[in-house]
Amino acid sequence: MQPYAPSCRHSIAWPLRPTLLSLAALIMTGSSAPLQSQTARQLTLTLLRALTVPEGYTVSGGACAANGTGLLWSSYTHDLLVLKRDGLHRVPTSVGLVGGGAILPGDTMAAIIDVQARAVLKLDLRTGLVDGAPRPLLEADSLAIDAALWTPAGWAVAGRSLVADRYELRLPRMSSGALSRHTIQSEDSAPGYPRVALRLSAGPAGGIIATQLVPPFTSMVYDSTGRLAATLTPPATTVHEDSAPGALAPLWVGLPVQSVGAGFLQVLSDLRSDSRRLILFDRDGRYLRDAHLTAPFGVLCVMPHSARLLASRYTGTQEVAEYSWQWLAPPQRR
Repeated sequence: MQPYAPSCRHSIAWPLRPTLLSLAALIMTGSSAPLQSQTARQLTLTLLRALTVPEGYTVSGGACAANGTGLLWSSYTHDLLVLKRDGLHRVPTSVGLVGGGAILPGDTMAAIIDVQARAVLKLDLRTGLVDGAPRPLLEADSLAIDAALWTPAGWAVAGRSLVADRYELRLPRMSSGALSRHTIQSEDSAPGYPRVALRLSAGPAGGIIATQLVPPFTSMVYDSTGRLAATLTPPATTVHEDSAPGALAPLWVGLPVQSVGAGFLQVLSDLRSDSRRLILFDRDGRYLRDAHLTAPFGVLCVMPHSARLLASRYTGTQEVAEYSWQWLAPPQRR
């Protein structure tokens, strides 16, 4: 099985308002509220490599291993993609709709969540075959799964209850492995949106971030004990823009917030155009700054120990891109 080769290996500066062809290094400058008297810093993303996704494959989600291996899945095909040092490998499988996944130690096996079966499958990434019998996902008992995330303490899951009119977030506690259950209250949704839906991502120090797919795109940062540690909400003005005459109004959705060292990065995506909003928060959840991007872009997963992340982007063809990140002091004014 031949890997898909990198399409580029260099880094280009990405200004605050980037164009399609300059999608390589992100610089966003943010400063805390004046009362905090904190120094403004820059978050810089530098492109390490970009690999072309097989034609017709749409990446829907991904998981990263600490050593840089990436596992990617799609809502439109059974096949998985595995990112390794030598390229991107396509793995044919018979797995149903994937709700989450994790690469197991050794990089040859993965744990996959089958949404319809509410089960965990152990999959051989060399052959695409399921190893052993599926294991019921007990954490998702009586739950229609929207999202699942592997943590060292077990699986975190989010979805609507099948036995009651409520939306639940279930988080494993690092200390005991017991589930911490949270009922997520829903507000009246705008036309075209579900009442509530969450996406999950890895938080700081073994915690979990739960991001609202729908307005107001609030994200809740939980620590490893299941305690709510911070709440992030972008300003309402972030996605306020006038549509061109005769054009459809934007339909914004919130992609999972990602923990990037000294802060958090969120991407809002307009499903009706190529518009994206990149929003930066500090570690306490305070909004710092946002930038507008006119190209499809979304962060899939992060590797905090090596300060790297994987992103899906479109530059004429769909690509999976690997970036490093760094927080820098802003240039001194003279």
